[in-house]
Amino acid sequence: MKEAFTSLAELYAPIQGHLDEMEARLSAEMESHHSFLKKYTDHLANYRGKRLRPALVFFAAKAIGEVGPAHVEVAAAAELMHCATLVHDDILDEAETRRRVETVNRKWGNERAVLLGDYVFTKAFEMVQRTGRDDLVSDLIASAQEICLGEMLQIEKRFDLGLDEPFYLSMIGMKTASLFRFCAGAGARLAGGTAAQVESLRAFAGDVGVAFQIIDDCLDLVGDEALVGKSLGTDLDNGKLTLPLIHAYALRSPEARKEIERVFREGPRSEALRNFLLEYDSVEYAVSRAVEYVEEGCRALDALPASPALCQALRLGRFVLNRKW
Repeated sequence: MKEAFTSLAELYAPIQGHLDEMEARLSAEMESHHSFLKKYTDHLANYRGKRLRPALVFFAAKAIGEVGPAHVEVAAAAELMHCATLVHDDILDEAETRRRVETVNRKWGNERAVLLGDYVFTKAFEMVQRTGRDDLVSDLIASAQEICLGEMLQIEKRFDLGLDEPFYLSMIGMKTASLFRFCAGAGARLAGGTAAQVESLRAFAGDVGVAFQIIDDCLDLVGDEALVGKSLGTDLDNGKLTLPLIHAYALRSPEARKEIERVFREGPRSEALRNFLLEYDSVEYAVSRAVEYVEEGCRALDALPASPALCQALRLGRFVLNRKW
């Protein structure tokens, strides 16, 4: 699964013009006649990340046909929705940094962070509605509901060591992969894709989204905070079960599980639990599951004709496995 490219710039080269258009739309959309909002929206500009979700919109479109203005609108909307989820996630995790800057909640408190995230959510829906495609509005509503349900399930299952791997995978399929699926499906639909083509691209993106979250959860445990650019170790400290811990716990004897349970519930958790994960190669196991998801997603694209855009989409999937941030 190794890839030769060294940067997202190389991966995104065929769609860079569209991404630039999307960035311009984002900037324009976040302008407001309410002057007090500027400090908040300017700060959100620092949250610029990998732009994987807009890239999926454009690669899916080019795998089917051409990119049009509606693709730019939808790509910008998807990035706004993602940004809103980050603002809310940071509140839930009590995170202090994001993209190497202070989180909104750290800088201005939870009240403003909640409302800013809500505001950005509504802007995303407004942008998709402007395309005049009710089917895409419905898809985005479904995606937003899945994101919220997935996050609520994760909160519901905090400190619940009975949570198993299938439940975890289903949960991240909602909270993370649903927006990936929306992006690829919207890109294909707007380009005139058939139902089968749309479904193939949605399946690919969904599997890549699951892999993305698994890798993200691994980076939270063993990543370099300077490279990742956000607060790490928050999952364990907040009682969130991720795949490495689920794997280690399942392999231990009943007596040994009691020690994990004690550490997990009493804390401090991160350092002690990392030792359990290292003992059972649990991070490596989680990465192997991410590889399986990307491979399955790539197979879903076999139904589509070969094209440069499809090749880049496949490379994007593999980038997810090798990223350090």
